[in-house]
Amino acid sequence: MITGENGMIDGLTCLRRWRIVDKALPASGVCSASEGAEFLEPGNTDWQGVANSYGATPAIDPGTLFQFTGSNGTSGYDSGSAGAYLDQVVIHWNVEDAGLIYHDLFFSGAKALTAGTYTVDLDDVAPAPASAMGLSCSLGGSEFSIRNASLTISCPGVPYNDSSTAGATSRVACNWAASFELDAYFDSYSSLPTKNTLQAFSIEASSTTNWTMNYMLITEVLTDIAKADQNGRAIPNTCKIKGRWSGWSDSTQGVITSPAAATLWPTA
Repeated sequence: MITGENGMIDGLTCLRRWRIVDKALPASGVCSASEGAEFLEPGNTDWQGVANSYGATPAIDPGTLFQFTGSNGTSGYDSGSAGAYLDQVVIHWNVEDAGLIYHDLFFSGAKALTAGTYTVDLDDVAPAPASAMGLSCSLGGSEFSIRNASLTISCPGVPYNDSSTAGATSRVACNWAASFELDAYFDSYSSLPTKNTLQAFSIEASSTTNWTMNYMLITEVLTDIAKADQNGRAIPNTCKIKGRWSGWSDSTQGVITSPAAATLWPTA
């Protein structure tokens, strides 16, 4: 029996899980000689993956080509140099339960994926996952207390095939996008952000670092008022707020900055 105990991806620390979907994209046809049956021939190939790690700062930024090597300790997959493309990261905060901050990495093939006998360097960095306890965000320059939150940052790769790719789907960087979603308690409706307004936005990764995402347009404000729970106890007013990132506020250029003080956008 093989377990995930020794599962690792080269370059990622405090990894929780990873998954690969390796796909064939056959060429198909139906003609007068096929007697009503579809026939297939080998076509292009493609693959996608997702990895999940603890922490608020992913080791790889969206829009980046990297070499994917994943192993269960003795065998695995390898993409070759610059053979994988990071499309999107999603970071999760569970403040209400003081949960550990974690993130998902979504990536795709830029070269063919090869299965074989692969090992990766041991993850010998001492685990130091951070709790979301007490962390908050800032909307429009004012602190906003949160229960839970997620931040999505993407620079999706555009897939292509030509003579140079030899049947293995490759990718090139496209446009940047980002969004957030948060759950919170609230006292008054006047304390809620106004929909359709652009706001400076940041969310804490720790007590001293944060993600900065200027500017976020508030797209949805959901409020939920309940008199009591099923046991007759009074419960607080809750809300869910969603927003999408805009690289510009009129003529003012925004920014995406990571907790490591790296500027993801604008790109150099």
